[in-house]
Formats: sequence, C-alpha cells, structure tokens
Amino acid sequence: MSPLTNLRTSPFMIPLTCVVTLGLVAPTAVARVDGPVPVNMSFGPASASAPAPMSEPVKPAAACPAAQEAIAGTSPDKYGEAARHFEQCARTSGDAGLWKKAGMARYSARQYAHAIQALDTYMRGVGPGGDPQGEAMLADARKNTATVRFSVVTAAGASAPERLRIAPREGAAGDEIDLSWSRAAVSFDVSLDPGQWTAALMLPGGGQVGPQDIQATRDTGTPQVVLFRVEAPAQAVPPVVAAAVPATRAATSGRRRTAARARPTTTAPVAGDGLTPAPRSGRAARRPRRRSSPSAA
Repeated sequence: MSPLTNLRTSPFMIPLTCVVTLGLVAPTAVARVDGPVPVNMSFGPASASAPAPMSEPVKPAAACPAAQEAIAGTSPDKYGEAARHFEQCARTSGDAGLWKKAGMARYSARQYAHAIQALDTYMRGVGPGGDPQGEAMLADARKNTATVRFSVVTAAGASAPERLRIAPREGAAGDEIDLSWSRAAVSFDVSLDPGQWTAALMLPGGGQVGPQDIQATRDTGTPQVVLFRVEAPAQAVPPVVAAAVPATRAATSGRRRTAARARPTTTAPVAGDGLTPAPRSGRAARRPRRRSSPSAA
C-alpha cells in the first residue's frame, strides 16, 4: 500500500494536505553521503561484527526566513508566496531540501504544476525510494494536472529553441515555469493545472517565438498539443548603389540646363483669340485707288 493511501485511510484520518502543512513549519531532513559506503563483501552469512553502512547525520534543510514569515502571515496566497521564497533560497543555496519545502508549499496552494517541478527536482537528488512522502505528493499532484505536449517545427536555417517558458495567465511575479529544451527534441510534455496559461519558446541571441495562449483542460487520455513554428530569419537585401557621374559631365549638364533657362522664349500670336488681330494678306493691305467719276471729268 502506498504512503499516500496510508495517510488517507489511517485511523486518525489525517489528510495529506495537513501533513504537508506541518512539514512546512518543521525542518526537512535530507540524508547526505559524501564518501563511499562500506559494504560487506563476504559471500557467507553476515556476522554480528560486520560493519553497517555509514553515512553523515541527517542534515536539516537550510533556513529561509522570508518563507517562514509568509507561512505565518494571513495572506490568501501565503503558501504561494512562501513557495516563491523557498524556490529562490533553493537556487541560491543549492540545498535540495528547500526544493521539497517549495513543492510542499505549492501543493498546499493547489498549484500542482509548480509543485511537480519543485518535487521532481528534489526527488532527482534523493533518488527513487529516498523519500516516500515526496513520492506520494508528486504522484497526487500529477493526478490533478493535464498533460500538454509542446511541439516545434523548425524551418531550414532557423535556430533551435533553447528554453520553454510557461506562466499562468493570472499568476504572480515569480510563478513562471522555465524549462530547458533539448536541441534534438521536437516535443515536450508538461503537466499543467487546468486553466489559462501562456507559453513562449526562447531562441539563441534573445529571440522569442510566442507567447501563445493556452487553455489547459483535464486529461482525456490524449495529450493536448500546442504547436510552435520557428521560421528562418529574413535575408537582408543589399541596397542598390547608383553609378557615380563624372564631375566634368555633371558640370557640362549643369551649364546646359542653366543656358536653357536663361534663353528668352517667344510665343507667336494666335489669330482669332480676341486679343491679337489677324494679319492681313499683301493685297488686302494695300488701299484701293479711288476712281474718278465721269461727271468730274
């Protein structure tokens, strides 16, 4: 029977969320082994004097005062706020126990996608079977999420993506899920809470594809697919440079244009325009001679 079943069917009926909340205020123990573990190499029955495996004493997780203050507060998002502090402390200190704290806080806030990321990081450090409680929380968180498959189609000559960034639409600062994208991968499955999200692919050199709006729905047995398309960068077209005109040719052309502008132009009068009289022909221009009448003679 799994630890999760034990918690939910115990005589005391203690729900998993109560155990998680209590774990947030108590120090998280993480066993650490720096050197090789002595092993009994005898093939016969183990003797009473055989050395037992030795390890360092259990070391509690490092403190994160800001997260503890958030848990003690009265904010409706106190567990989400505490989780963000735990995640920041885990990144700066490198303490795996703080990733479990972050996962427990996200689980208490019912932010299961973030809880999965934190608990998965923690469980990779302790190994399979190293923390039954962490495994139980991780399995239960996955049951409350939907599987979204992010796929990418890369055009010839385009850069392969480097990271996938997902954030809840109404999330707070620091609620972004940042995942590394393998250069050889064409798809990536992520567990998300049902609801509205945004996702973008980050390219080398600061480029970005997206963001895309996502409406994650509960699992129906087939992953929901979100497709990204990475296009090749546009090729720069070299500018067309006009041929240079020799200086002597340009000066000659300039003088010709100046002379053409300075030359006076004459316009022939147009007959019949009402302003200029029409010219007379040669005969019409001469006055006829008056003939003398016979009576005058």
